[in-house]
Amino acid sequence: MEMQTTRSYTRTKMLTLDGAEFVIAPLTTRQVEVQINDRENPAGTTPEAIKQMAGYVYELVATGLDNGAKAIGSGEQWTKENVPEKLDTVVITWLQEEILTFSGLKVEKSSQGESGAATPTAA
Repeated sequence: MEMQTTRSYTRTKMLTLDGAEFVIAPLTTRQVEVQINDRENPAGTTPEAIKQMAGYVYELVATGLDNGAKAIGSGEQWTKENVPEKLDTVVITWLQEEILTFSGLKVEKSSQGESGAATPTAA
């Protein structure tokens, strides 16, 4: 009988305070969305626009990961639905930049230099 394993993409960090040890992990993107869902966006962007832009990012990351999984024959399937369930926002942003760059597209940073606003442009 073959044992099925679940692969974890969660980053962890060990913290120690006065001898007590704790292991923490970042919130997944879905968990972050739940935390900020009802908060006002200071930039005035509508929640619908934010969800639409996030969907584009999830689709891009899922496509890049799925292409890679197929190339190595891993059988892993990535979709825009499971990307925010499995990965945290730091990993998603990093993957977005790497996929765009590896695909020959420039990554334009926002005026604050944040990578969360990566926009693909022709190289």
